Amino acid sequence: MEPPYPTTYRDRVDWERPLHQRTYTAWAAAGPDGLVVHERRTRLVSVSSDDGSTRWDIPDVLYPRNVTVSDGRCLVQPQNHDELRCLDVRTGEHLWSANTHSSTGHLVVVGTTVLVGGQYTPLRAVDIATGDIRWARDDLTKIVRPAAGASGLLIGKPNCPSVQLIDLGDGRDLGDVPLPCPIPQDGYFAGITALDADRFAIRCGPRSVAEVVPSTGTARVIVHAERDLADTPPVYVGGRLWLREVSGGLLVRGPDGCTRGTGIRQDVVNEVIPVDDGFVVAGRHGSFIRLDADGRWVGRVVVAQRIGGVRWLDADRVVVVTKGSLRAITLSTLPWVRRRR
Repeated sequence: MEPPYPTTYRDRVDWERPLHQRTYTAWAAAGPDGLVVHERRTRLVSVSSDDGSTRWDIPDVLYPRNVTVSDGRCLVQPQNHDELRCLDVRTGEHLWSANTHSSTGHLVVVGTTVLVGGQYTPLRAVDIATGDIRWARDDLTKIVRPAAGASGLLIGKPNCPSVQLIDLGDGRDLGDVPLPCPIPQDGYFAGITALDADRFAIRCGPRSVAEVVPSTGTARVIVHAERDLADTPPVYVGGRLWLREVSGGLLVRGPDGCTRGTGIRQDVVNEVIPVDDGFVVAGRHGSFIRLDADGRWVGRVVVAQRIGGVRWLDADRVVVVTKGSLRAITLSTLPWVRRRR
């Protein structure tokens, strides 16, 4: 049986890069055009996914609220500047800045639109090419992370018994969809998850998830857990809905509509990585857990002492934010230990 904390993990790592900061303060964003990480407290760095070397390095970016990579651009919200900054992800060139509050809230990219705000400032839409403000809402109400579909943009407020559909083009109201029960009071980080162009999943009460269909104005409960769910958005990967529990468990709702436990009874990060014969999730205490196609725990391997996040690089490689470092790992080469029944 593998020891819980091996003395070295180097035989399981393609490359490793020191971050010089704690796990929970590190950001990593990955996209087809590049990998960007925040390190050394004030540096935003583009890292080669091949060997972990530096492509560009930008100073004066203090502990960003959000970092995302999309369509050849890197969008970042530093805490020390009241702005949303857009960079060329390949070169690091500064393309534009838009005035925002440093604690503005969410950062969501939908096509050519960047949605920013919803916490201490109203939600606004920014043109991703120019940084121009397309529209801004008047209300200062805190909202959960929004999601877009064919009918428009869906937003919701904690402790509210309905969600609101707004026009992505100009921000005007299109109507409300009542929920079976209110969004949790502490559900700001739970967010809305798109299932397809006209179906969304949203936390609804402490133990339930509702499916919302804006085109018909209907919502129904599709998951009711036995224990309280964590304040994180549902994850939709591989045609399955993945839900963390406050107590540390992980649930999966399959294509058959049934919700079952995965066998995991530990805290995991809120990412699910699809692999050829199933899925991989990361436990916060340093292990990768392999699940079969039905979401059942079948294997485990320790890759670090602590894991803060996982980003998918390609079909077989991930990058992991660990205690003090960033590591690239090839999943198929790991010495998986099968779970004992």
